[in-house]
Amino acid sequence: MDRLKIFYTVAQYRSFTKAAEVLGLTQPAISFQIKALENEYCTELFERIGRDIFITDSGKTLMIYAEKILSALEEADLALKESNNPLKGRVNFGASIVAGIYILPRILGNFKRRYPNVALSMKMKYASARDIIVGDIARNEIDFGIMVEDNQAQNEKDLLSIPLLKDELVFVMSPRHKFANRKILPVNEILSENLILGARNSATRNYMDSEFGKLGFHITPYLEVENLEVIKKMVEEDFGSGILSWASVRNNVMNKELCARRLEGVRLIRNISLVKRQQKTFFPATNLFIDFLKDAIELTAKSFIFEQ
Repeated sequence: MDRLKIFYTVAQYRSFTKAAEVLGLTQPAISFQIKALENEYCTELFERIGRDIFITDSGKTLMIYAEKILSALEEADLALKESNNPLKGRVNFGASIVAGIYILPRILGNFKRRYPNVALSMKMKYASARDIIVGDIARNEIDFGIMVEDNQAQNEKDLLSIPLLKDELVFVMSPRHKFANRKILPVNEILSENLILGARNSATRNYMDSEFGKLGFHITPYLEVENLEVIKKMVEEDFGSGILSWASVRNNVMNKELCARRLEGVRLIRNISLVKRQQKTFFPATNLFIDFLKDAIELTAKSFIFEQ
């Protein structure tokens, strides 16, 4: 690239002497590099007539590409310097639905107001969010994921899970539901209800199946729906009931659109964690965001545990 820059400077000033002055080199060094470039391409790049230097047709062709290459290198240099600046970098991450919709928006807004020049990119999926996020981490398409931690994630040696907060699952129903005025809800009674649950093989369903299985119960959903907001709306209309993250229904319960109860004899509490590759090294902007995220979550962590 040094040879190309020397060529470009000579062509720009049409002078070996001026190019040597600009680049801080000797004129013989400039002449040597230009001659080496001409030998490499088997063509003359400059024509010398008396004391004047003229660029040849071959030189003009190389000049077009030299401008593009050197400009791209300059952009790359600037981009790399900015990526090492915590106030100007880019953060790429994935999030599960619960984290992406009900936990992160306020945190992301506050972070952008404080650090407006840091670009944030969040990928979020409804179906099989865990597998998609882990796949994106493995392919290095995202730096980390914020998602429900399960036994599978803990058993993958290439992944490191850092718990951020506890999230509790609760039984949710319409205020018109027959159980709305009851404080104690046995599991066997709940499982006989018309349960509207999330997609099969989702992290939440896998967790629920595992926890209820330990108690000897099997869940048979009345309806399976991928979209949490649709489930909440159906429950609100008393079309059925559900078992959902407290983080996802907290505001609805406060607004008296839904009722929530903890099940008798079982606490459905799981970690929402930051998941990354064990050997992954983050750029400064990513570390800045993660520190901000941890501090923000620490201030609100208790609000994600249901208080009946």
